Amino acid sequence: MLNFDLAKTEAGKELINMGLIDGLEKGEIKGKREGELKGKIDLLENLHLYGIISKEQYESMVAPLREHLKLLVQ
Repeated sequence: MLNFDLAKTEAGKELINMGLIDGLEKGEIKGKREGELKGKIDLLENLHLYGIISKEQYESMVAPLREHLKLLVQ
């Protein structure tokens, strides 16, 4: 005869493990995206510091990246 308590426990553990794995994957993706955005912002800052792009160009390009980063880290 099947032990329902054991089956429920094992099923619960499996669901918890699936949730943990899903959470880790989402966290890795979010962290990777955050790093990419910060890298783009740094690149634009360097382009501005070296005079390759103007302050206006820098501000117009970096503003949406900062906004996206702000939303991502909330």
